[in-house]
Amino acid sequence: MFCPSCRGEFREGFTRCHDCEVDLVEALPAEADEESAVEEWGAEEWEREEVERPGPELSATRSLRALELLLVLSVAFGPALVLSLFDWWRHVPPTRRESVAGFFVTIVRSTAAIALLSYVLFRQGRSLRHLGLTARWSDLPLSYVLLVLSFVPEILAATLASGKGFASALFHPARALAGALGLHPLLMVSLLVSAAEEELIVRAYLMTEVVELTGNAFLAVAASVAFQGLYHLYQGTQGAVILAGWFLICSIYYAIYRRVTPLIVAHFLHNMLVYGYFH
Repeated sequence: MFCPSCRGEFREGFTRCHDCEVDLVEALPAEADEESAVEEWGAEEWEREEVERPGPELSATRSLRALELLLVLSVAFGPALVLSLFDWWRHVPPTRRESVAGFFVTIVRSTAAIALLSYVLFRQGRSLRHLGLTARWSDLPLSYVLLVLSFVPEILAATLASGKGFASALFHPARALAGALGLHPLLMVSLLVSAAEEELIVRAYLMTEVVELTGNAFLAVAASVAFQGLYHLYQGTQGAVILAGWFLICSIYYAIYRRVTPLIVAHFLHNMLVYGYFH
């Protein structure tokens, strides 16, 4: 079902667009289908100058979606962003605070953020499935490839810094895996939930909304990488820049394939191995 005014798509069960106060139709008129081109990422360049100036109803809908985007980002990552910038400004070295209470707080906070995202999407007639959260067997090899790529920026940085060659920059994968198997179960759960929170909100939702609002996929990639890098500045400027290389790989992947499940799995495995190595 579609809204003839804002041209938004609704899932089965909706009969009226509450933003535009009009009844839904089964199909949009063929001659006014230019807005749907935004969803075809990478298919062809979006020619914004050919699109008519949006009416007041469409402008109001876009404004509401922009506010909802800011709300979700603020609730999910506002405190982390402020603390990260504060630690970066004071040059406070990163520390690992591991406690059962801390793991539990992370699980509750990340779950609440995902629940808020789910509600916002439901209000818009969408779901997490629209962001690419589906299960396929092909996700497993894709997750492994993304996991390998996630370590490339750090390995390259270590190689350039040490000047001793590529092999010296590699950490022992067996040691990391052995350490990961000894991690606290609640820590493992918190790593999984926080990985899902980041990839669903900062990658899939943020990029999807930026494309919907601007029609620019490059801006969506830049916004995702920049925002994620900002709340990782607590690791220092160099650490945040190295991580930004990984975030860029993930954002380009999502811009092309619109699949978030492999990103969540790869993100979880990456953090698990890092924690396992230092453990």
